[in-house]
Amino acid sequence: MDEIAARRSISFKHSVVITKELLEKIDSVLNECRAVSERRMREDARKEYAEREGWSEEKKKEYADVEIQRNLKYQRVQWSIELADRTQLGPMTLGQVLAQSNLPGRRIERIEGEARSNSRPTIVMTFQRPKHESETCRYVVTGAETDVNNFSRRLDDIIAEARDGWTWLHRSPYKLFVSALVATSVVTFEITRESLPTDEEALNAKFTVWTILFFGILVCLPIGMTSLVDRIFPKSTYAIGHEVSRYATLKWLRWTILGGLVVMPTLAFFRDKLLSLFTG
Repeated sequence: MDEIAARRSISFKHSVVITKELLEKIDSVLNECRAVSERRMREDARKEYAEREGWSEEKKKEYADVEIQRNLKYQRVQWSIELADRTQLGPMTLGQVLAQSNLPGRRIERIEGEARSNSRPTIVMTFQRPKHESETCRYVVTGAETDVNNFSRRLDDIIAEARDGWTWLHRSPYKLFVSALVATSVVTFEITRESLPTDEEALNAKFTVWTILFFGILVCLPIGMTSLVDRIFPKSTYAIGHEVSRYATLKWLRWTILGGLVVMPTLAFFRDKLLSLFTG
């Protein structure tokens, strides 16, 4: 009995780092998918002509071979990319993708790998630099149910390896919380640092200024945080060509910033403790 046809389309929004090793693993899966598809195509062609009544075995084989050769041109693994200047390149091999310079002006914005076939199974795997909280990668697998389950599981494992640990920095709730905390602290400081005016008109003017200040911080700070996070903790990093060195610099910068956030308060705490011992 023929297997049930299936299709699985999955997208991911977490941060990813696309490396040469990652793309090679995906290319291996795509080539295996192409091999399975080619084998199924050959089996189907031979089966179709084997059932022709009144044909000699030689004629059945001849026509089956012609059908197979005709369909082989549709069986291929190909890659394509889109650059920052809107140039689209492809179809190309993975080696040609990895040979891209990936300079800032022509950095890679999108990579797509595909196991093409006029039969099943097929795979389309896409990585892209997202806008804000949109997806960073997605895949579509079609074919028999067992093939879809097998290839989907393997792609899930590969994508899990590419996952970056900074995904939470791109989520909005904590930015709003931090902005509200900063806005409250700043306004509270402004209120307490000087005595309130006794004149009602002056007091209303002060409250107007504090209200504008509070909501100004609440609106502007998340925008600034988003811009900073996107630059230092990008959701998609293509560690190919020149971006390998840029990624190394970013990693150093990240840990320098995070180290400073941890070390400075710690040093301040011990400094205060030491001062209290000597002055107490």
